[in-house]
Amino acid sequence: MREALLPGTIDENTRATLESAGGSGASDEEALGGPGRECLDIDDIFSRSFGDPFEDLVVDLAAQSDLPQEDVRKALHIDPRTLPGNCLASTENDEGGAHYELRGIGSDIIAVRVEGNSASLAGFYHGCQLTVLEPYQGRGLGTALAAWKFIFYGGFPCWDLDEASYSPRGMGVHRAAFDALTALL
Repeated sequence: MREALLPGTIDENTRATLESAGGSGASDEEALGGPGRECLDIDDIFSRSFGDPFEDLVVDLAAQSDLPQEDVRKALHIDPRTLPGNCLASTENDEGGAHYELRGIGSDIIAVRVEGNSASLAGFYHGCQLTVLEPYQGRGLGTALAAWKFIFYGGFPCWDLDEASYSPRGMGVHRAAFDALTALL
């Protein structure tokens, strides 16, 4: 896992949110469904995207920044760090000379791989959709994205659903993020 990309500290709001969900003793239902929740919907169907999560991200970032969608799309493909309103959440050097950055834009989180003068989108967490692009999967980026989304959003977005829903893999990623955050309590 990319430990350096995970938060090293949490603020009082995040601390209170984690504790309201049961803290380090939270059940899966509380950690992944939210405070007081008693059920989850875990199914492979939720590993499929409904619509195009990348295009949804483009539309929302364009609306937030007042940029044309095409300019946002280009920035995400050419250098996501140039998007207005983004702030660096964490960074980690890679053994191969590249590094990863997690950047917050509103309540969205993007993962960027930077190598020399080149930067590419490695993943993002927009709305309830966590996406790590295939070449970057299995490296802990999903867990780091979920942890920072929790901080920026004030919990996991699925907490706002009638019934919190995750794919089996998404459940594991989000539980690992919750556990990493509660370790900071």
